[in-house]
Amino acid sequence: MTNRLSIILVAIAGALLGSCGEKDTPPVAESLAVEPSEINAVKDIASYKIDIVSNTSWTASFAGESGEEATWGVLNRTSGTGDASLTLRLYENKYKSSRAATLNVKTKGGLSASIAVTQEGDSGSQQEQATIKLRAGTYNMRGSWLTESDANNSWENRKTRMQQSLQECAFDIFGMQEVGTAQQSWLNSTFADTWTFKFFSPYSQNGSGDRGQGIAWRTDSFTMSNWHYFWLGSDHGTMSTNDTGTNGSFKRGGCCCVLTHKASGVKLFFMNTHGCMNADKREEYAAQYEQMEKLYNVDGLPSFFVGDMNSSESSELGSPYMVYTSYWKDSFNEAPANRKSGSTNTFNGYSSTSGKSRIDMIFFRGGNPISIETYACKNTLYGGLYASDHFPVYADVSITN
Repeated sequence: MTNRLSIILVAIAGALLGSCGEKDTPPVAESLAVEPSEINAVKDIASYKIDIVSNTSWTASFAGESGEEATWGVLNRTSGTGDASLTLRLYENKYKSSRAATLNVKTKGGLSASIAVTQEGDSGSQQEQATIKLRAGTYNMRGSWLTESDANNSWENRKTRMQQSLQECAFDIFGMQEVGTAQQSWLNSTFADTWTFKFFSPYSQNGSGDRGQGIAWRTDSFTMSNWHYFWLGSDHGTMSTNDTGTNGSFKRGGCCCVLTHKASGVKLFFMNTHGCMNADKREEYAAQYEQMEKLYNVDGLPSFFVGDMNSSESSELGSPYMVYTSYWKDSFNEAPANRKSGSTNTFNGYSSTSGKSRIDMIFFRGGNPISIETYACKNTLYGGLYASDHFPVYADVSITN
């Protein structure tokens, strides 16, 4: 028994000494270095290799001269641990002037290293950098095929209110949700001299027909190219009933295009959707919008993602809102506080002038090229009646090439 007790005491003492020894061991200092120290890039699209030498975890970003994200370049990864190689892909510079940004690498302990990136301009180009101002928006028009409990809210009885609402919003570009065939015809005929409309119905494999969504732009200001539509789920090219659950079964997708400002040549990417009604499906598909943006915004243009998201702002990790804002910014939060107007909430349910929830959103991505000047949720009533069960939302923005 004595020998066994001695062995136990020795083991305990050894463990304690080992523990003390571990506490006395100083932490390993972080190290970080990057190569090269600078990149002088050609004007054409090209990729550049960056080597990171480190003994800890790190994050990488590509920022413009004002600190905002530089959208004319993209990294193949933005985080890692230890030594690694990154690829920085730069898009073509189509303008006379050169442009500059910084690739920043930071460790969790605060060490930082940077690479100055300069891309030459196109000496043969006639295009100079330009800034345009426009009003981007989103509007759920409440489907004309839906039955209303109050006859005042039928499509036939609220069309004049919708007309007045659209005229007051004076959008330059906007996304639409719940646009029935009757509404599509009415929009094309009523606003033939103002906007060009392009619709997508997720209820038809060829994308045409009832229960649609769409994008509209001022005919005299913009041209459209690269029109695409998609369905959420595993096969983006095939119509599917993909939004299923306790709140019903629906077909969900989105549409997108590139819009070019005629006078300046400034281009932007615009994507519109009507989000899932079932919460688990919203979470499941949230990241697919980023995938679609990367697939169709091949030139890395300043981009907008708008629509009735059917979900509110949330700070919960993994929520659709947090997924969206990990890639885009929310114009509501980016607008100056003293330049917001109307109600905060966008869904009114035909019963609340201050709205019930903020589910109609305008996200944007583009860092320094895009700034939000004003934001509005237009909660106007017409003779005490609503134009839709959602209020229209818009942001006045400026975009620089």
